[in-house]
Amino acid sequence: MNTSVLYYWYDHLLLRENGDAENVTDAINRHDFDAFKRIRDKYQPNKNGWVYFPDTASVWNEDTGELIGQIDINEPENFARITFNEYECG
Repeated sequence: MNTSVLYYWYDHLLLRENGDAENVTDAINRHDFDAFKRIRDKYQPNKNGWVYFPDTASVWNEDTGELIGQIDINEPENFARITFNEYECG
């Protein structure tokens, strides 16, 4: 089975303005869990209750186009499985 792991996160119009959106994207693309954690910890927990970095990523069966589950990206081995990431305002 051909799978992909998609991770969507939020910048709340802040991270793209201060340069951290590029740093997060780079850390995820390089599967640099420690760099991701440093940035994540900078923004969470947020006093406004905003979530920047959800705990889960979606696992898709590329052959059928179906969602087959979620994985906890707080585990380094799952973080390393992310094949695509993207952010939006939130």
